[in-house]
Amino acid sequence: MSDLMQPAVLERPRELTELSQLSFEVIAGDYGRPDNQPANCTLVKGRREALLVDAPLGRADAHRLIARILDTGLKLHTIFITHDHLDHFFGLDLLIETFPKAAVVSHSVVVADIKRSISLKFDGLAESERMGANGPWRGVVPTPLCIDHIRLEGHKLQILGPMQGNHVHATALWDPRTGTLIAGDLLYNGVFAVLGEHRPAQCDAWLESLDLESLRPKRVVAGHSKPGLPDDDKAIDWTRGYIRDLMKFARSTGSPTEMAEMLRASYPDAIGSPGSQFLLEVPTQIAMGEIEPRDEGRELSPASIPVA
Repeated sequence: MSDLMQPAVLERPRELTELSQLSFEVIAGDYGRPDNQPANCTLVKGRREALLVDAPLGRADAHRLIARILDTGLKLHTIFITHDHLDHFFGLDLLIETFPKAAVVSHSVVVADIKRSISLKFDGLAESERMGANGPWRGVVPTPLCIDHIRLEGHKLQILGPMQGNHVHATALWDPRTGTLIAGDLLYNGVFAVLGEHRPAQCDAWLESLDLESLRPKRVVAGHSKPGLPDDDKAIDWTRGYIRDLMKFARSTGSPTEMAEMLRASYPDAIGSPGSQFLLEVPTQIAMGEIEPRDEGRELSPASIPVA
């Protein structure tokens, strides 16, 4: 039997799929806890069933998310993982223990990335002892999809990508009926963007991926957003402007420190990971040639895999 997730698994009989009104609840990452790696998860809610987009990194945040889902009284139908960054899927083990009937799925290219790197990610966390008891107990690899959409109570949610974003194989979920784009790490909003793999060609490719205004989205959920900002299409402009400025500053300055200061001055209200300068230090060091970019989608050593 193929290990691809077949359409029948993600569809419901007609009597259970009468069109309902979907709502979207963004479970925002917590920027108030030192050493946290905050990312957004989105719960798509129908009348009786729900779909979760991405999962948090640590067990503590996974427990909080589980409580939110249980409080809705809805049956968790599917968990969709947008890309192979562990702050978007490492808490899956706890989620599937609580919701064993939920299908955990990703685009087949994303699944291949996760299969290739998951043991190395575990080794990297174990060596650093960064997470301790808050780390996952076992890795979960999603099932690859053989279709380009997921249905929830009659709604057809389209999978966009893979395309270049924060990760070389980023995907997003688009609901044309409500005009909602759940963008994963294609988009940041008010948060210093991770550019850990990006040479100029990858930055240019990311900019090409940001031609999202053609969708005319009414709501846009970025993978990482500053608390208090609305989920709107300004995240597209934010991400586009940040990448362009990073590329411009890399051409006009001579040191990562100076480049980081230019980014801080240009984005005085932006935030990074709590208690860490990683989101500024790594991209500027890569841009100035002081460290080599990581090649995501290829086999890596544990030391080369950061949390975000």
